[in-house]
Formats: sequence, structure tokens, C-alpha cells
Amino acid sequence: MNKSWLVIGGVLVLGVLLVGGGVWWLQRRESGQPGTGGIFEGPSVVTPSPLEEEGLMVTPGPTTAVLPEEESEVTGNVKKIVVEGSSFKFSPNTIKVKKGETVELAFRSLDAIHDFNLDEFEAQTNQIGEGEEEVIEFTVNKVGTFEFYCSVANHRQMGMKGKFVVEP
Repeated sequence: MNKSWLVIGGVLVLGVLLVGGGVWWLQRRESGQPGTGGIFEGPSVVTPSPLEEEGLMVTPGPTTAVLPEEESEVTGNVKKIVVEGSSFKFSPNTIKVKKGETVELAFRSLDAIHDFNLDEFEAQTNQIGEGEEEVIEFTVNKVGTFEFYCSVANHRQMGMKGKFVVEP
């Protein structure tokens, strides 16, 4: 009798593994993605933003960048910067400006609710949802390296922060 229960248990375990593997395989095949997704993760489509199509954006991920001249155009003394927030990161995650410049910062949320905060200059956006953008303007009057961050839930603790470098 013990052997029959072992056989039945083995068949059940094998059946569960086969069904789970089949579901995983179908999920992967339907999403068109390699086996990185899970049962609870739907397919994702990455579409370039208009600025990326024009070749004006830096590659997402840890970057230190001074945006291209087109992005940094100075009208009077206004420097225009685009920052994107997604999945516990900012792109670019280091921004360099000069003291005395007025910064016009366009913040875009790519995947969820995020915001942009730079306490030392009282610069912050509202919390915005996926695909939304908010533009803020502030004057840089201190030299140093300051932290900007997302204040939504635990995003800052999860690494959604960056450096704002002000040079003389």
C-alpha cells in the first residue's frame, strides 16, 4: 500500500510540474518575450518618446550626462532639461548645471506614479501617472552636489534618486 501512495504522489507532482511548465511556456510564447516574464507579468511594449525618435535622449540606466546642446539650449539664461522616471530610476540620474542658470525641467513618468523633488531649490512636481509630463522652473543659486528623488511610497529607498551637480 505504501508503494501505491508513492506512485500516486509522484504522478501528481509530475502533473503539477507539467501544467506549470506549460502555462509558463504559453505565457512566454504569447508575449513574444524570452523567458524573463512570469505568470503574473503581462507583455510589455516599449515605445520611444518623441525626443528619442529625434535622437535627443540619453539611454536609460545609470548615466552621467550633460544633455545635448539641443536639450541644453539657453534662451536668456534658461537651461531646458528632460528627466524621465521609471522602475525606481531616473534618466539621466546625474544632471549638471551652472550657478545662476534658470532650469526648465520637464519630468515624464514612463511606467507608474512618480514625482521629482529637489529640496535645496524647492523644486518639485506633482505626482503624475504613466505617460504624463509636468514642467517646473527654478533658479540655481547654490554650488554643490544635491540629491533629487521620487517621494512616492518607498521609491527613494528603492534607488529612485539622482545627483544634481551645480558648478560655479
